[in-house]
Amino acid sequence: MLESIKAEFLLWLVSTAIPVLGMYVTNKGKIKEAEHRMTVLEMKVENAEKKSTHNATRLDGHDEQYRAMYAIVEQVKHLSMTLEEVRHDVKSLTRKEN
Repeated sequence: MLESIKAEFLLWLVSTAIPVLGMYVTNKGKIKEAEHRMTVLEMKVENAEKKSTHNATRLDGHDEQYRAMYAIVEQVKHLSMTLEEVRHDVKSLTRKEN
């Protein structure tokens, strides 16, 4: 009887316990690798979001600089036109005096 229990236990061990243990070890390794990949991907996404935010801020700064430069250009154009009018007025006054 003891021999048959040992034989049944060995059969159960070989046919059930060892494959289950093997699947557990294999799946545990795969799950660990998958978690590592997910962590790496999450870090990459976080870095991409930070970079995107940084680039958006830089572009906003460039927009502000462009607006300021455009305003300065418009002022210079206006000053040039005013200067030409003043020159024309000075020339007309000097002609009238002569």
